[in-house]
Amino acid sequence: MSIDISKHPLIKQAHEVCQAIEKCGASTELTDAVTKASALMQGIANAMALLDKWQQESSTWQSVAEKQLAIAIEAEKRIAEQREVMRSAANDIAYAIFNLTGSDLTRLRPGVVETTDPTDTALIAERSLRAAAGISVKGE
Repeated sequence: MSIDISKHPLIKQAHEVCQAIEKCGASTELTDAVTKASALMQGIANAMALLDKWQQESSTWQSVAEKQLAIAIEAEKRIAEQREVMRSAANDIAYAIFNLTGSDLTRLRPGVVETTDPTDTALIAERSLRAAAGISVKGE
């Protein structure tokens, strides 16, 4: 298997060790040392290739996470906008009910969710909008 020694300084350094051992001459011991140094160099190259792969995967996952965060931020922005629409609608309903009947949410008993009275029905709608918008309602 061919090794690109320019990939990492550790691989280059291991290659230099192999070359230095080979310059020492010929003997069984030196041949064994070069073989072991070459195996070490191959192990370093394999480890660096695996590290590169993990870094690429990590970069991919980071990109996915950044996209998900952007989507979540946009969703939160839209939720906040919808809450503002619901708050405004609840205020409009409260204003209309008060001007038409003089009533407000204090008239509606806690827990009432159904009625045949039109004013109470409108008050239930107001209360529901306030609850959906996250606005606390006194007495609830």
